[in-house]
Amino acid sequence: MNHHNGIFLIALLTSCLSLHAYDCCGDAVKEILLSKRQHDVSLKQAHIGSLEIDTLLLDSYGKPPESIRQFYLNGRAAFAACESCTFASPELIKAAQKNGMELMGGPLLGDIAAESVIVWLRPAKDDPIQIEVTGRESKEAQTYRADTVKAGVVQRMTLDGLAPQSCYDYTVMSAGKIVADGSFNTAPKEEDKGIVRIVFGSDFHKIGVHNPLLFQQMLKRDPLALLIIGDNTVDDRKKLMNMHRADYLLRDVSQPWSVFAANVPIYATWDDHDYYNNDVGGIIGNRFTESDRKAVREVWHENWNNPIRKDGPEGIYFSTRIGPLELIMLDTRSYRENERRGEYTAYLGATQQEWLKQRLKESTATFKILS
Repeated sequence: MNHHNGIFLIALLTSCLSLHAYDCCGDAVKEILLSKRQHDVSLKQAHIGSLEIDTLLLDSYGKPPESIRQFYLNGRAAFAACESCTFASPELIKAAQKNGMELMGGPLLGDIAAESVIVWLRPAKDDPIQIEVTGRESKEAQTYRADTVKAGVVQRMTLDGLAPQSCYDYTVMSAGKIVADGSFNTAPKEEDKGIVRIVFGSDFHKIGVHNPLLFQQMLKRDPLALLIIGDNTVDDRKKLMNMHRADYLLRDVSQPWSVFAANVPIYATWDDHDYYNNDVGGIIGNRFTESDRKAVREVWHENWNNPIRKDGPEGIYFSTRIGPLELIMLDTRSYRENERRGEYTAYLGATQQEWLKQRLKESTATFKILS
């Protein structure tokens, strides 16, 4: 499914006084978001995913700082040369440290609630990480630490004990220095009333991930969160998990993406291009096996900051509460059986279908978003 980058907006009658995500951004952030396009890469080209095309995408709205650019080029070369490489492989860690990177990816905010948020980070070193959070109005500060850190391994830190419907600034520190910062708004309580804005859409692809105008338009709508519902970052990498990771690396060095992800929580599910290739779903004979499906799910879970289902990791579907609304995001690819099209459970699989029915039955949320 090849679509244009799209953004849609819903305003739900829930609670909070709108807090201005775009206005919270500093001048340096706004400068990134106002960058002009330097290279025009088509979606057809992006699907090819060669080094030349991916580098044009990296530079499409102006070259990033040279240290970031070289980290990407060194890291991508390492992934391309080694099918078994992960972000924790020595080659990737060397590429990060050689270019002075403190973080290989993140912060990526997710799972926003009335009193908490989760911060996703991929550190480049083994040094402990500290996050300092300060209320924009209350001026109250809290500190959170992760002492067991491994380079290249994703760290998810829960910032809890926060106040509902409040704006917070935060800094990420490692080895005594600030390595990232951002801001976020907490959700209302489940019983509160007012307005919560959620932006959602699909088909970023690798082009949209680098488009600052897209992120600027979303930020100007003051969203509490972003829902992206497929064809987000990876383009047609099939069974090459190293190149799936290379595409996530390209996402994480994108300055527009990094600015947005550090300030607005993101929830995501996949579609065909994220999964393996155009219109592919499930397991197909000898082309895509159960082992392949497990591998692509693992890479997905590693690279997104979605809520974790308590009833098992199979598939990428989940549900969560954001104030008075319940968000249910489904896995419409990895269970799909095209040869049974039109038959019961052929789209979601029996396990996920029963889970969905139970979630809807048990939900007490005033509003439900079903993706």
